[in-house]
Amino acid sequence: MCGIAGFIPLGAPRERQWLTALGTTMTEAMAHRGESAAAPWVAPSGAAMLACVRLAVQDRTGAGDQPMADPDGRFVLVNNGEVYASRAPLAAPWPRRTHCDTEFVLQQVSRATDEAAVLSSLDGMFALAWHDTRTRRTVLARDHFGVKPLHYCYTDDGLLFASEAQALLATGLIRPKVDPAEFVLRSWVRMDAADEHTWLSGIRALQPAEYLVVDAPRVRLRRYWQPEPSDEVVGAEEIRAAFDRAVALRSVADVPRAAVLSGGVDSSAIFSALHSKGVEVAPYVAHYEDGIGGSGSDVDHARLVSGAHGVPLTVCELSRRDAVTLVPEVAHRLNRPLLHGAELAMYQLYRRISAEGQVVVYSGHGADEMWGYQDGGYFPVVDPAAATHVHGRHYLTHRLHRDERPLWGELIEWLARELGVDMDDIRQRVWDRVLREYRALDTLDPLKRGRHHLMRRFLVYVNDMVDLTSSTYTLEDRPVFQDVTLAELAFRCPEHLKSPWVPGRHKELLKTALGTLLPPAVVQRRKQGFPSPTDPVYEQALRNLAAEQGLPFGLTGLPGHLHDALGAGELMFLASSSAWLERLRTPEPTPPVEGETPMASTHIWQWSTVAEAAELEDAPPRTAPQQAQPWCNFTLWHPAELPGGCDAAVGTLRKEAPPGRTDASAGRTPWSDANPAAYRTEISGGGRRLRLKQFLYDWAFPAADHPCLWGSETRAFPIGAGRVVWLGTDYLGHRAASARMSRTTVELSVLEGEFTDEELVELYRALRPADAEAPARIVRTPFSELSYWARHATDMISVPTGLYYFHRRDRPHEGDWVPTAELPTFLAAQFLPGELGGFAADSAAVFTGGEGARELEVIYTNQAGGGELRLVLLRLGAGRMPYPPEREKHPARTQETRVRGRSVHIAFVDPAVGPFDAVWQDPALGVEGKLLSSAGQGMDKEFALGCLDTLLSCSPLAGRGAAL
Repeated sequence: MCGIAGFIPLGAPRERQWLTALGTTMTEAMAHRGESAAAPWVAPSGAAMLACVRLAVQDRTGAGDQPMADPDGRFVLVNNGEVYASRAPLAAPWPRRTHCDTEFVLQQVSRATDEAAVLSSLDGMFALAWHDTRTRRTVLARDHFGVKPLHYCYTDDGLLFASEAQALLATGLIRPKVDPAEFVLRSWVRMDAADEHTWLSGIRALQPAEYLVVDAPRVRLRRYWQPEPSDEVVGAEEIRAAFDRAVALRSVADVPRAAVLSGGVDSSAIFSALHSKGVEVAPYVAHYEDGIGGSGSDVDHARLVSGAHGVPLTVCELSRRDAVTLVPEVAHRLNRPLLHGAELAMYQLYRRISAEGQVVVYSGHGADEMWGYQDGGYFPVVDPAAATHVHGRHYLTHRLHRDERPLWGELIEWLARELGVDMDDIRQRVWDRVLREYRALDTLDPLKRGRHHLMRRFLVYVNDMVDLTSSTYTLEDRPVFQDVTLAELAFRCPEHLKSPWVPGRHKELLKTALGTLLPPAVVQRRKQGFPSPTDPVYEQALRNLAAEQGLPFGLTGLPGHLHDALGAGELMFLASSSAWLERLRTPEPTPPVEGETPMASTHIWQWSTVAEAAELEDAPPRTAPQQAQPWCNFTLWHPAELPGGCDAAVGTLRKEAPPGRTDASAGRTPWSDANPAAYRTEISGGGRRLRLKQFLYDWAFPAADHPCLWGSETRAFPIGAGRVVWLGTDYLGHRAASARMSRTTVELSVLEGEFTDEELVELYRALRPADAEAPARIVRTPFSELSYWARHATDMISVPTGLYYFHRRDRPHEGDWVPTAELPTFLAAQFLPGELGGFAADSAAVFTGGEGARELEVIYTNQAGGGELRLVLLRLGAGRMPYPPEREKHPARTQETRVRGRSVHIAFVDPAVGPFDAVWQDPALGVEGKLLSSAGQGMDKEFALGCLDTLLSCSPLAGRGAAL
């Protein structure tokens, strides 16, 4: 499971820097979908940009990183999902360099003369994008069943795509809009609302078994697979052989695995088959606490199955409180209203599974849609006992969805009237769009058409929900029954053989095929849908939440009889609709403008603070990361995996307050009366203990990077997404590490026991943002608006500010920060660049010394890991920097070189990743300067010298203007 993104210009090619920044913005918005993101790939022609955040499930080395290119560099691919095999593999054009599936797919598409044939033969779940640099063709594709999503939209001059709609919105190139008629349609058909449109206007979803071919400016949509309906005898042995093959293909992984075990036929057969193959899988089952749901029988049957294999079952409880408070959160994550209580349960279940270190999850969804049906009116279009009128147009457009839940239908009809939406138009859209796949299958068998409808509508709703809830916690869900061979058997098999015409009997053919894997009680168990929470106290809590949120679209006047009759499902829908629509009103980022420096005019990230220092707690309280993030002016990271043997991670939050000394000293910034925010996480277990400390490093201008391992020998370990982890010793002598991650300094100290280098580096790789949106928004927020010292006039902390000595001791903080909106004008007046080495000007300040000596500082930021450049210009002889420069005590290499005819002194820790500190003087101009570069992948010595070359060619520094 990964997150992929990209942009394809449909007009003139775009600038490389603009495309790179765009790709990084999108991967940051999907950071939760993986462990790391390599730099976006931009075609030399500027004809495409591809980006990916990767969750390494097979081949966890860097060799499997994406975007991935073939040896010749002609084809470049990004891949979300897992491709297990091909049923018609093409010969490998080069020897495999990895054992990850991405390279296998790359080999297949690079040999393709017929994209449809290659895609149709793939076994797996995938969303792909690849670019041919020779022909400039880009292809986007989604798997046969739509397990993995792929969203796209058209901008003014291009095609933007990503695994999540949220990544599209993060670019600012498209604004979130909801059309009332589309809202009514999708609410009316509920879980059949899965076609190429989405809840957001302008954003589309590539449909299952479809691919998009882009030969700019031409874009063509095609389908590569559709099951062939027939009526042939399909035996239980054939089904079992296909099932065993599906399980075997999906059993390969290099990470810990779990299974969702409901105690039903599908999930039980999968768990039993995996266990019988020797695959270690931890079973989990969802259960509602407080009597709000009827899922006790799930637990009993799941425990029966797990117990038969001697494996303990983990019961994940969803409390009444969580089932209320999670409603707005889950709606925001799904980017739509809640349509079923299962969405809450799955969200909580995946959270628990992830917290216990699992990465891959096996599930059984997809079996019902192709092999059985639920009792009652839920799937009438595949019920062999249903009356024939069920397949008539009037029933399908007027009653199919309303009869399933009449009260829900009455609520949506009221919403339609209030919003001015014509229900006749909605029913026509149901026929034209929702039922398009019901009508598309070439068969006279209405039950087969019903199966196709379920596979292309209801199942895609399930897949989209599962993807968003599982990816929130960096999990890969593998639905075994969504296998092409099994699906083709299902559409060959006569419907009357799958289930008898007897109420309470279902999936008899599938049970016969899988019976040896199942306890008798599971085989005989009556089919149950996923339980929804029902309880009078819970319903009242939902009613209170709905009243607090108000009706969607600001409506009022819900009829009394309807208000009183609403149940948990309808109340959940109303509350989540209002919460989601309100969240969409949050100001979105301004899109980057090519050739201009993107400048924020408002706070992109906002956080809470304590009003007075005296109100701070005596000791920072224990606070979960998700609850702490709104109090932090930096991205807060938490570990998705703990080092071996460690089983506890306790976080404490030091909230921000205005300057002032108090008795509460715990967690205080040393040597200052400042009270900035900070977060500490203590991880322990097995006699070992370490501490992570996170904060915005802003208390030592003009430092661009300050290794917490000051004064010790350090070693650099790149971890992807442009980030570097440093290992060494902290100032107290503890074994330690440090990294800059989306502007956050994450320091680590080993307090007890021993940890290997690999364990420490892997812990950093396992860090995930507490809020998936925070990294992109915080990196966009100007430093001057984030920094505590820029917002409060308090003394600077006297610590080293670079690899060369820079003096600011005993000087008050007198910097005047340039208002963000005035920054472009300010830089132009100073003849200074708005962009440097691909980094955009972010903030600037003017400092004035006691003798009137003037000093300028400009901060340049990129959006790949939050790297920074700091430019400092001073009047010659201001006394801040001795010249020739004096080295600080941190071990570093130094050299003297010439750039643009000037002598420049450079210091660096690692020539491949930095950080760098360059100092120069120009007596003729009366200026001395300093440029600092933070550490990062791609920020090597060549990069630093290139930035210097650009800088020293600018007007003021080339003698054609006066910056000071």
